[in-house]
Parts: sequence; C-alpha cells; structure tokens
Amino acid sequence: MFTGRFAVFFMMMVLCFVVASAQTPRTAEDFYQRGNRRYDQKDYEGAVADFTRAIELNSRPGRGSSKPPWNGESRLAPGENAPVGREIRVIDPFNANIYSNRALARYRQGDIEGAINDCNQAIAINPRLTAAYKNRGSIRSEQEDFEGALADFDRVIAIDPQDAEMHHTRGYARAKKGDFSGALADFDRAIALHLNTAEVYSNRGHVRREIGNIAGALADFEQAIRINPRYALAFYGRGMIRAFKNDLEHAIGDLSQTIELDPQLPEAYGNRGILRMHLGQDAEAEKDFAECLKLEPKLRNDIEKRIQAIKAERVRR
Repeated sequence: MFTGRFAVFFMMMVLCFVVASAQTPRTAEDFYQRGNRRYDQKDYEGAVADFTRAIELNSRPGRGSSKPPWNGESRLAPGENAPVGREIRVIDPFNANIYSNRALARYRQGDIEGAINDCNQAIAINPRLTAAYKNRGSIRSEQEDFEGALADFDRVIAIDPQDAEMHHTRGYARAKKGDFSGALADFDRAIALHLNTAEVYSNRGHVRREIGNIAGALADFEQAIRINPRYALAFYGRGMIRAFKNDLEHAIGDLSQTIELDPQLPEAYGNRGILRMHLGQDAEAEKDFAECLKLEPKLRNDIEKRIQAIKAERVRR
C-alpha cells in the first residue's frame, strides 16, 4: 500500500518577533516599530532597511571606559579597560531584539545566510534571548539542518522548560531526523503543558503510526479533527490508518476531505489513486495520479511501483 511520505507533518516555524523597550532611543524605536509594521505588510525590503537604521542609531560612538561595552561580536573582559583615546562602538543591548526581527525579514527575502548571521548577532549580544534561538532553529530545521535546529531548541527549553510550543517544535525536528521516541516524548510533554492544538495531536498521531501504535495514532487523529474539523493533515492521517485497516471506502472519504481542505498535498492524491485502483476504479485513479505528479514529480517512481504491484496482484487472482 502506498503510504505517503513522512513529510506530511505540520511544518513548525516558530518565528518570533519581540516588542520594543521603553529604554530604546526614541528615533531607533520609531524605525524598529515601522520595520515591524512593514514586515506585517510583507514589505521585507523596507523592514530590513528600517531594522538596519534602528541598529545604527542604537550603536553610538564612545571613548575608552572601565565598563565592558558590547560590540555585537565580543566584549572586553571584566575589569579590562579600552585603550585611552581609542574610539569604540557601544551597542545597545536592545539591538539583540532588532537583529532577531531583521533575521525574519531577511529570511522572507530568501537571504538564509543573512538571517542566520543576524540570529548569531542577537545571541552574541543577549545569550538568553529565546526568540533568536527559536528563529535560528526554525530556519535551520527548514533547511534540514536538524542537528543545528535541535541544539537551538534545546537551548530554548533549557532557558524555559515550560515552553509547550517549543517542545512541539523540537518534537517535529526529532521526528524529521528519525528520532521517533524523542519526538513522542516532546509531543507528550507539549500536551501535558496544555498545548491543545490539532497540529500537536496530528503530529503525535503520525509518530505513533510510524512506531506501529495504530490505536494511539487513530485516537490522536480523531482528537485533532475534534479540535479543528478543517485540519487537513488530521484527515490524511486518519485516512492512512483506515487504509492500513483495509477500510478502503472510509479511507478514500478521508483523503477526499484532505484534498478539499488542502488541494496542494500530492500524497493525498497519490494514496487515493492507489486505493481506488484496489477497488477497480482505474479511471478515477489515473486522474489522481496525474494530479499527484503535477504537484510532485518526484513521486513518479513510487507510484509506478505501486501500480505494477496492484496489476500483478490482479493477475494472480
């Protein structure tokens, strides 16, 4: 049976904006707030420009001093004085928040390297700014750097162990990495911390399905549908469980509901086509396969293998 790819998990992107501080110089705060508004309006180029200007205004010239100033990358050791007469650059600690937000705007522009660098700068300035770790970890996860993502998510949870959404996000990264037991532990913890969303139950359902806990998976998909009757991936997951149990008519019904809610999910078309072939509905199946391959041509070999297997089974009968 064609069971689809594991990538039908809900993609967790926990991108975090941070609010302005009243201690920020007024003009810098103006640029920061306008940058946030431009980001919300999807004017990412304008947002980057505003955040950059806010950083510049918060980075002021200074002279040698006994205080260890931030420079965005390193700082003087405690008690070490800057050389007398040497101009240095004093960075406002709030710049960590601005760098973190600029990282998101750069990410939306497709500037992955710039986004990661901004997260690095934010963390260098404020090593306890969880938003920067979340942003960097989410970007790394989407780039399939799961080791790097998990390191960032681990750091967030070390700072705030009660962050339910972060447990969910780390569970997603662990699942994508193939660590199903770790993913299950994180999803369980997220639910224990009262994260009551269709996404967390659906993702746990997919993990339970992967490890063979069919009853648990079905219960999770049912709960996800109760929470959000329009959550496509929960219907997809339930459809796959029903297909596994050979309840093909109801499985097709769930996949049809999935497609109605999310017409861009190729696995739903591919799996529905396979189930329809099992029921002798070849004409309808061909339409499903065509739509599946239009959305995701890389599934062609998988589908062709399943089709040949069904045809061979028919000959044996």
